Amino acid sequence: MATFFRLYEQQFAQLGKTWDETLRGQTTINTIEPLNLQAVLAKDFDSFGTPQNRSGAMRPLFGKSIINTEGAEWKHSRALIKPTFTKAELSDVTQFDTFVERFFELLPEGEAFDIQPLLHRLFLDVSTDFIFGTSIDALGAGKSEAEEFNKSFKRLCVSLVSDGNLAGRDKEWLQACGDTHRFIDQQVARALKQVNDPPEKDALPRNRYVVLDEMTKEIRDPIQLRDLVMGVFLPAREATSILVGNCLFQLTRHPEIWKRLRTTALTIEAPFTFEKLKSLVDFRYVLQETIRTIGPAARVARLAKKDTILPKGGGSDQQSPVLVKKGTTVCCGIWCVQHDPDIWGEDVQEFKPERWQNRTATWEYIPFSGGPRTCPAMQQSYIHGIYLLVRLMQRFKRIENQDSVFEWSERWTFVLKAEMVSKSRCIQINDYN
Repeated sequence: MATFFRLYEQQFAQLGKTWDETLRGQTTINTIEPLNLQAVLAKDFDSFGTPQNRSGAMRPLFGKSIINTEGAEWKHSRALIKPTFTKAELSDVTQFDTFVERFFELLPEGEAFDIQPLLHRLFLDVSTDFIFGTSIDALGAGKSEAEEFNKSFKRLCVSLVSDGNLAGRDKEWLQACGDTHRFIDQQVARALKQVNDPPEKDALPRNRYVVLDEMTKEIRDPIQLRDLVMGVFLPAREATSILVGNCLFQLTRHPEIWKRLRTTALTIEAPFTFEKLKSLVDFRYVLQETIRTIGPAARVARLAKKDTILPKGGGSDQQSPVLVKKGTTVCCGIWCVQHDPDIWGEDVQEFKPERWQNRTATWEYIPFSGGPRTCPAMQQSYIHGIYLLVRLMQRFKRIENQDSVFEWSERWTFVLKAEMVSKSRCIQINDYN
């Protein structure tokens, strides 16, 4: 299967774990050496920044968001966002369950169907409810302004992936940015009005965390709030839906794992608390092995802001430090390091969740990036994924592959980094309870 990351796997196998190439006239160092990944993303974090071409192309849409800023601006955005996710992780999953119940109502019974679009609608509602305090009703049947906003946002992101720097120069693209911003601005105006108009004495307090509402406690600038929200919405929009969809893709091809996990799922009783879901390590292993084998992790690019070094990769044996000159891009091959047979063994291409039983995730496995820019929604993605798997297994006895092509194939979307999804994920869930 000739795909982009399989090609890079072959190049790392032939050239070693660190090598350079010239892309568009500029030097790029590609590396899957864990020590180098740790240096770029953590230990030598201040020596690297976001590549300027990406930042410039994204600016019209995302402004000064967390994914598009450096230094003090980035640190301030991060400080606002991270605590909100931490608090949300510790809350119950009642709100998530309301959307899962609506999701179940849409699942056909006893016939083949593609579950990925339904998963995307589910997590689109979940993410918008978490960010704005209300969902865009993606699981509903009606058309809405919110649905148009999502379609417009999707077109803009696809354009950024395919057109790069040229995207921001297109008048129609800029117009679409304006349409997208108007929807966000409406949500921001609602949140600011709520801050300025204190609730009535008898009003019930909100029992869950909403990203935008938490931000308005410190920020009143509507443009700054819009930029911050855009940066959160980008990864939240589809990252978990892709993860769960990819996991179901693997489970249809390994029905024995579904059967084994279902035995456990049937013993789990409500309420589904954060602590209870976090304790289900076998389910987490399945999600981790899904990410390792077919994504959605890809690679992370960083630009050297000054002359620095990578600790390993130079010399004839690639054991010496490597000079990284200012202006050089370093690409951390997250996908490829997760497919390195020197780390994972000769069975590296096989889906084997049990490999995680005696393994601690280190710099050999950083699908949510690492260091200060680690995705703050990592735990939330795992918990939502585990919860949905448990509920599906409690409801359905088995899951069958109905894909015409058994192998997985990649497609790129724009979510902080390129993500891969299967072109076809038609499955058949049989034997209701």
